[in-house]
Amino acid sequence: MFSIERRLYVVSATRGTVHNLYVVPERRGEGIGSALLEAAETELAADGADRICLEALVGNEEARRFYENNGYGPHRIEFEKRVETDNST
Repeated sequence: MFSIERRLYVVSATRGTVHNLYVVPERRGEGIGSALLEAAETELAADGADRICLEALVGNEEARRFYENNGYGPHRIEFEKRVETDNST
């Protein structure tokens, strides 16, 4: 899945976003992920994207290595905090 990023405010670039790219573990290393990524990049560029972004979990070293090997580098850092709730009342 991929799409052009739509924002409510003015941005300096038209970003395409790759939302999901997954290859089952037993088929990894066959070039399937690279072909899927290339197809998404081609379509996004044709739709006007001049930048392409995607996300990988910080602990997913294999995905991060794959994207880095395909020319991607860090752009944003997302922070997360667990919110504890008191459901006893």
